Amino acid sequence: MMFPSPLVPARKCTFLRYCNVLNEGLVVVIDVSLDDGSIFSKCRKMPSGFLIQSIRPNSCKVTAIEHVLVDDTGVHELYQPCMNGLVFGARRWVATMARQSARMRDVHHNKTAPQVSTKGRKNLMKLADDLLASFAGGITATGGGTWTVVIGAGTEKDIRVAYRRTTEGSSSYNAILSVSASLRLPLPMRKTFDLLRNLTHRCKWDVLVHGSVVKEEVTIARGVGNDDTVTVLHCKRAGREDRGRTMILQNNGYDASGSFMVYSQIDSELMNTMVLSPSDLPPGRGGPSLYPTGFSLLPDVEAAQDSSGIALGEVGGTLMTMGFQIPVKLASGDRMYSRSAASAIRLMTDTIALVKKTLMNEHSGIYGGEKGGPCADKNQEHAKGIHRLRSPCISQNLLN
Repeated sequence: MMFPSPLVPARKCTFLRYCNVLNEGLVVVIDVSLDDGSIFSKCRKMPSGFLIQSIRPNSCKVTAIEHVLVDDTGVHELYQPCMNGLVFGARRWVATMARQSARMRDVHHNKTAPQVSTKGRKNLMKLADDLLASFAGGITATGGGTWTVVIGAGTEKDIRVAYRRTTEGSSSYNAILSVSASLRLPLPMRKTFDLLRNLTHRCKWDVLVHGSVVKEEVTIARGVGNDDTVTVLHCKRAGREDRGRTMILQNNGYDASGSFMVYSQIDSELMNTMVLSPSDLPPGRGGPSLYPTGFSLLPDVEAAQDSSGIALGEVGGTLMTMGFQIPVKLASGDRMYSRSAASAIRLMTDTIALVKKTLMNEHSGIYGGEKGGPCADKNQEHAKGIHRLRSPCISQNLLN
């Protein structure tokens, strides 16, 4: 179980899953660890699981219970206040299930993107899910492949660099480099997420689209609301022919238990022949190699801990993780060239500075930028808020 931040170790446990239909329209799923938690990151899953109850032909009610014994001493102090019921809690399970069920509905039943075939939408959704999993795995140095941490704890002042060997992509590269850092921003998570997604501001901080006009080409699927989407973006420099355009596949979702925006450049020709027209896929040819870049967001719990009646993420600050992956060439003996790590750290440092400057400037431009601006009194008035997430049990209705 991964939370995409280098400052939060992944939790690993081996567990038994039992599923049973109690009666018509009522299913129970129970998980319990088969080990004592001592060998896998000191985590043991006590009886946990889901109660899934049909309430209408098109929807069901899901109750999630997450009950674990875990040693979180390896978690950085920045994230310690978030560990009680937020980062790995039941709310996160339910939010993910709601998002994926709504997206599957769009892909299979709704014509969100009529210009794309059902098979094409399924392929793009699979790529988007893989993109998010690869992003999280690279940041936590777990998941697919064996990651080796070269340097850094993963803070803004101590950027983490890791790599893993690969046979994907061009033969001139034999490894994937992952760079990540977590930091605190003095902006509410809601505002941070909205500013990052704003395509007008994208060219100010994103090196992939620097100097380009960014437009949304097509929305493949939506999750719960307009904040949960899988989209294809089109970037075009002024004066360039259409054949020189850049396509970006983007996967983003918003929830107080963990918001994200992850994307990767994808060749427009590959997009057309392998995804949008999947029937033209040559036999035996695999999918494109995608190198995720993105952000993982979490509300700064300490900054909003005394609020009342305000949704978590609407006030206080944001814990933001930035990360990207790039293909590199390893030196002999599977060692990383020192210049590769130095260049990656420099790129991350510059990107962090650009993102912080852009977000703060745009936020100041919207709200007046002064401490006594129109939002100051409201923020001070509500600077005391957090949802009570202490309970391990959370229910939510899910659309099929």
